[in-house]
Amino acid sequence: MRTNYLEMIMGAFVLLVAGIFFNYAYKANTTIASYQTFHLNAKFERVDGILMGSDVKLRGVKVGEVTGIRFAGENLLAELTFGFDKDYNIPVDSVAEIASDGLMGSKYVAIVPGESEHYLKNGETIVYTQPSISLESLIAKFVFTPKDASDKK
Repeated sequence: MRTNYLEMIMGAFVLLVAGIFFNYAYKANTTIASYQTFHLNAKFERVDGILMGSDVKLRGVKVGEVTGIRFAGENLLAELTFGFDKDYNIPVDSVAEIASDGLMGSKYVAIVPGESEHYLKNGETIVYTQPSISLESLIAKFVFTPKDASDKK
């Protein structure tokens, strides 16, 4: 049996590159979660398109991610928990809204800062929220709404 050293070297190189890739992917995935020490909550009527790990942006800059989604049964609202990598001074009167990257882009939570001089503390709830807008319901309203009052009977 003849040993081909070139094939052995190439195989070892491929395994080394694959190992480096998996190590990098593992560290990139766990690094963000390990720095999240500041959490806020918000309750929404709809959270269409939001998943665990969705971005949380403040003035367009990613500052955290969605770390929890649950149903708050008493008010029939969806409650999101956001995790941040450090303490941010988010005013008490800030608004959390579900937004999307373009027409068919992914959904994220945008925090629009208010003007209050009092700031939210770790674990508190953002009171003012704006739910996600369903593209399907907007199209249905446009298509099935009568053009003028004479169409209504």
